Amino acid sequence: MDNESISGLNSDFWDEMCGTNIARQLGITSFDAESLKKFDNWFFDFYPYLFQHLNPVTQKKGKVLEIGLGYGSVGTYLMSKGVKYHGLDIAQGPVGLANIRAAHLGQTGLPAVVGDVLNMSTIDDSHFDAVVAIGSLHHTGDFDRALSEVVRVTKSGGSVIGMVYSLFSLRNWLKQPLILLAALKKYRSPTGARIGADEHLRWMSDHNSSGQAAPATEYFSRRALRKVLSQYGSVNVRARNLDSVGVLGFSFPKIRNILMRTPISRLLGLDLYFELTVVRAQAPSDV
Repeated sequence: MDNESISGLNSDFWDEMCGTNIARQLGITSFDAESLKKFDNWFFDFYPYLFQHLNPVTQKKGKVLEIGLGYGSVGTYLMSKGVKYHGLDIAQGPVGLANIRAAHLGQTGLPAVVGDVLNMSTIDDSHFDAVVAIGSLHHTGDFDRALSEVVRVTKSGGSVIGMVYSLFSLRNWLKQPLILLAALKKYRSPTGARIGADEHLRWMSDHNSSGQAAPATEYFSRRALRKVLSQYGSVNVRARNLDSVGVLGFSFPKIRNILMRTPISRLLGLDLYFELTVVRAQAPSDV
């Protein structure tokens, strides 16, 4: 399937914001400030390490682009820290919510717009001090092209903070061992292992309230992720996150919280968080 077709499917699928199912479980039925604060409290309790990963962005307070807006918790946090925030999403739903959140914070204008990271031709080169893409680039259908566009619009010395799904996670070993055993053949190659997920694997990570799987998802080993990122600068990659432990239909989040502080999450975490410091080659000067 070509990029334009996948982008169209993504526009429809992600119009239901990532986090909608959780919001319903929390009893959130509106986008008023109090309800959104309730969601954000849950979000950062569930992903407490996010503050650490966003520190390089919030400390500099420069011009920041977020790609893939979801329910808007990350964007709200960035705006609250005084960065010059801009948001981009393939779907109208997350964009509308991001602009509602900006209004709650007293910001004027509409900082979020609908757009496709695979083609950001309206944005100048080196326009942003940082780009944040938590859980979005691996859904585009063309990670390499999306990454090249992200790097193009980021200043040399700027940061790209992102997250993609880990191929060799504990969840995948438990539920898709045959896929991982096949991928191990590529794991020790110089390029590492990365796969485009089938529908079942995509559904396990992301599905909407209608039961549809995300249209496209790519999974990476650490080696594969470092390989593709390192062509643009210096890279740091860390595994994070685990599923809540479930037994007979009951979930035990406290056990997850304990395991998150152990080497298990650092070795077999669901997600690979990366920080790329962009190094742009200087054009040779005339002699």
